[in-house]
Amino acid sequence: MVLAGISDPSKWALPAAVIAICAFLTAVMRISYDSFAIFLLPLSREFGWARAETAGIYGAMMLCFGIGCPIAGRLMDHWGPRWTYVLGAVGLALGFWAARSSSALWQFYLAIGVCVGLSGALVGTVSHAALLARWFGANLTIAIAAAAAASGIGVLVFAPLLQWLIDADGWRWTYAMLAAVALGLAVILFALPWHRLGGPKTPVLARRAPPASGSDPVALSPPVTGARDAYRQTRFWALFGLQFLTAVSVFSLNPQIVALLVDHGFDPLASASAFGAAGFMGTAGLMVFGWLADRRGRTLALSLSFAMTIAGFAALGLVTVVSSWWLVGLFVLIYGPTFGARGPIVNGLIPRVFGRGPSLGLILGSVHMGLGLGAATGATLGGYLHDISGYRAVILVAIAASAAALTLYLSVGSVRKA
Repeated sequence: MVLAGISDPSKWALPAAVIAICAFLTAVMRISYDSFAIFLLPLSREFGWARAETAGIYGAMMLCFGIGCPIAGRLMDHWGPRWTYVLGAVGLALGFWAARSSSALWQFYLAIGVCVGLSGALVGTVSHAALLARWFGANLTIAIAAAAAASGIGVLVFAPLLQWLIDADGWRWTYAMLAAVALGLAVILFALPWHRLGGPKTPVLARRAPPASGSDPVALSPPVTGARDAYRQTRFWALFGLQFLTAVSVFSLNPQIVALLVDHGFDPLASASAFGAAGFMGTAGLMVFGWLADRRGRTLALSLSFAMTIAGFAALGLVTVVSSWWLVGLFVLIYGPTFGARGPIVNGLIPRVFGRGPSLGLILGSVHMGLGLGAATGATLGGYLHDISGYRAVILVAIAASAAALTLYLSVGSVRKA
């Protein structure tokens, strides 16, 4: 489906390999961040930290992810994928290894918050989108979604595995294992033939020719926009705000999902498995919503995804009233497919709005700074709300932020019609 526009089958190999590499790195980045939901309770219990203090580590990590996104875009524009990815993998290894020997809150803020947060941005969505945009014109959203879909498999496999390792050998040994995996990844990334994988000057999958009449010239052939020009446009800040509000919604609750289930009587390993299952559902959801955005329009795809997120959070709210596995299953089935579903849609939208010039990576990263800032705000706010009012207040904020994000998208015509 993604490569259907390539007429010569001999040209499939490199674009397919690029998608596969981005998919694997997406899984690594996603579990590097989402694994904190597994570590949250062991850390807070061992050191006696309040939920706000512990969730603040995650908030710092996502804040640094946001700061790292434009850095990742800039590095991709000037250094290319080899050094951007290798630097990110080495940074992940250093951060996890430092966390292994940490015992004070500020040390975790530096190791996980700063080091893992910044490094994960380099092997994350912005770098992949900038690389895939060099290969794909049409079907870019589906290509990004195909790469992002691996995140669900990573969460499904690694969430229960990490919980098992923590139960068996403790969280310090588990962080050491993550460091070893990241370091091995850096070696592999350095050895890849990036002179062939880095992408052609003209995308292999070129845009379809515009119809003779009635087309949207902005959507089909956008002007190449520099980063400074983009920052002065309302649609840039609309996309930034969309990412910010979406992240506030998702990350105010995501780091606490496993803890919420454990606190309401569910087994820790089973809770981590449910969290992993929700991530796995996102694998299918990413592809479906990516296809829906390219074939039936981004408005339908985004509206449906936000509606399902809100309904899923409502189901999780009912779990705080009735500790029932069928409610947990309902949450997984409804919320799971939206797990990261908006990212590929926004990433595919940015080149349509601002063109594919030499500043595309920086523009992508700047928009995704909104995601990092929103995630940091959401995670920190969610921790404080839990300490003050419990999980239900967190869920209400998550629902309200999703509704606000959809409202923002629908209200800005230059983004909605692009």
